Amino acid sequence: DEPLAGGDFDAEQLLGDVAAQLPGADGTAIERRAATGDPAVVLVEVARQEGADLLIVGRRGTDFVARTLLGSVAERVVQQARCDVLVVA
Repeated sequence: DEPLAGGDFDAEQLLGDVAAQLPGADGTAIERRAATGDPAVVLVEVARQEGADLLIVGRRGTDFVARTLLGSVAERVVQQARCDVLVVA
């Protein structure tokens, strides 16, 4: 129930801002994609569709009760992904 981006926002603008901060000089291709739904499910599904070897997710702090009852997105991705997952704080 906790939004990742507060209130109304332009997903394409957000993706553009993030892509502009990523280094691309080494020839790495950057694909931008906006999706709705449960973040863990969406991330795992996109990784599967793309045949990803590695999925990198951030760990976002939340309180103990919420983590215990709902589980964190990062934890669910680690449990469900078929590829390696790197969790960064």
